[in-house]
This record gives sequence, C-alpha cells and structure tokens, in this order.
Amino acid sequence: MRKNNTSGFQGVSWNKEKKKNTAQISINGKLIRLGVFEDRKKAAIIYKKAAIEYFGKYVPINIFQSEESSETDCGAKVETIKQL
Repeated sequence: MRKNNTSGFQGVSWNKEKKKNTAQISINGKLIRLGVFEDRKKAAIIYKKAAIEYFGKYVPINIFQSEESSETDCGAKVETIKQL
C-alpha cells in the first residue's frame, strides 16, 4: 500500500467532488472503476472481490472480521470486468 493512502484500504480512494469513496482496480494496465460508495469498507470489499477474481484467491488485501455480512451485490460488476 502506498505511503500516502488515507483510506486505509488498497484500491479505495476519497472522491472530493462526490464526497464518497471510490473503488478502482488496474487490470492489464487499464484502470477500472468499480463504483462509488458511502462506506469505505464496502468499497474495499468490492475491490477485494475484483482482485480475487483476477489475481487469485490468496491476495492478502482488505481483510475484515465480519466481511460476509457487509457484502453487497458486486457480482454483476465483477462479471462485467471479467469480459475485458
């Protein structure tokens, strides 16, 4: 994780204009926006699902105790990205 990371999560940054958290991932040199979220943990979960999908299930990032209960429907977004 970069030294200047203020969200505390890989792939999550603060969008000043929207005043929300943005999740994004880089795949094959392409920056893919995963969505904008009120909660930074939700954005981190979405990023983690996309990272696992593309880089493998052993990616050691954004781990939470109650992750399963916090998840939202990001499956469609991950499926769309998968086609790239």
